[in-house]
Amino acid sequence: MGNSMRKLTAAYGTFDTFIQALEDFREHGIPSEVLKYLDANYSRHNKWQLYGAFNFFGLLDADGLPTQMFRELVAAKDRRAEILRDLLPKSYPILFQGGIEHLTRERLDTALSENYGAHRDTQKKARSFFFRACEFAGIPLPATLTMRPAGGNVQVGNQLRLQTQESGSPTGGNGNMQETSHGNGGHGVPPAFRNTIILKSGGRLTLSAEVDIWKLGKEDRDLVFRLVDDMKDYETETSESS
Repeated sequence: MGNSMRKLTAAYGTFDTFIQALEDFREHGIPSEVLKYLDANYSRHNKWQLYGAFNFFGLLDADGLPTQMFRELVAAKDRRAEILRDLLPKSYPILFQGGIEHLTRERLDTALSENYGAHRDTQKKARSFFFRACEFAGIPLPATLTMRPAGGNVQVGNQLRLQTQESGSPTGGNGNMQETSHGNGGHGVPPAFRNTIILKSGGRLTLSAEVDIWKLGKEDRDLVFRLVDDMKDYETETSESS
């Protein structure tokens, strides 16, 4: 089921979009022609990233048809973390060799580039996808692997996490990607998030929104995650070039 024998590019789209796509299939059914469905329901940007991720994880066969693993991952919502916990080491065997706890940033980036076909900007997105997938699956990663270099605004791996806090107070120790509830037990009012990046030429750019991510249509959801991805990629590029 892994990809060690297949020359495929590592998954590099937004992991949250990957999970949401599984939810879409669970709600509407898995089409026999997955690419055709993605073409009709997702932006070109997300269509190819999702299709690539499905192929990388062996969820599609040589003819592009859904495999049994694909059907299990879609149907078993409550077991997705468990399934991915087993699937990730099979899909990234080189990264898990010798124990994931010993994986270094240098070995990760080298493997993504040399063994999993992720180069330049794609490499950064593939790294982010891997971090988020491990987090979702409950696979602990060494802190030195996910920690941003000194001076960064947000730790690598931060994603759009819209969670209601019991205290109703903002979260996020550094003030970025804040999430809040707004009274009424967090019901009826969408949570908020906010992130600020420092521009290379000076000044700051802030993205903030109040949305219920589960109620967004595909076009709106694609836009939100694309903006978040672009900001994360910009932060990573700026930090690594400094």
